[in-house]
Parts: sequence; C-alpha cells; structure tokens
Amino acid sequence: MINKILIVLFLISSKSILSQETLTVEVKGIKMETKGYLRVGIFKKEGYLDNTKVVDGKIVDITSSSMKLDFKLPEGKYAVVIVQDEDKNGKLNKNFIGYPTEPYAFSNNVKGTIGPASFEDASFYLKESKKITINL
Repeated sequence: MINKILIVLFLISSKSILSQETLTVEVKGIKMETKGYLRVGIFKKEGYLDNTKVVDGKIVDITSSSMKLDFKLPEGKYAVVIVQDEDKNGKLNKNFIGYPTEPYAFSNNVKGTIGPASFEDASFYLKESKKITINL
C-alpha cells in the first residue's frame, strides 16, 4: 500500500516537473554607466507588484547592456517587472513626488499612465517555452 502511494506521489510530482516551461527574459537598454543589480520579478495576478508574493525572480550583477535570464515556470499567466537597482539598495528609488529615478520596465514593454502598468497590460500566457524582450 505504501509503495502504491509513493508511486502515485512520484508520478504527480514528475508530471509537474515535466510541465515546467522555460521563459527566457532578454533585457535590453541597461545603463552601463551606473550598472548595479538587475532585479527581475515574475508575478501572477494575485500578488502583482508585491515583492513578498513573487512567483520567481532573480537579482544579478549587471555585466552587459543586454542580458538574458531563464526561468522555469508552469503553464499560466504572468507579468514580468524589472528594475535596474543602480545603488544596490534593494528598492526602486523615487523622487520627492514619488516618480521612479531608476530604470524599470514591464513585460510587453507597457507603461503605466499614472503609476505602474496594470497586470492585464503587462501579462502574457506561458503555455510553451518562449522568449520575451523587455527594454529598460
């Protein structure tokens, strides 16, 4: 009986592992004069822009004006948010009005009108491995 349960659990877990797709995010337009970190967050609608609810993400040293990062994700609807953290302080710096002073971007290269881009505007559906390009 325990062996059957273990086999079923293995099959369920291996199916979810096999259903992972590769999302390649190419970031272009990185400012090389300031460098810093590239902070990439992948979000679902629930928890969009809440750093404690990121589905996946990476923080990498900037080495080039164009960089590629790969993520393994299950099928679903996602939005990508990128910040060039020039001073490596872990947050998006803003001026006294609240406007960002560090480069940032969203998937689909959308911009928010007043505030950040909406999840609906920035989102895409990942069904198979794909590459997206985001310009800072």
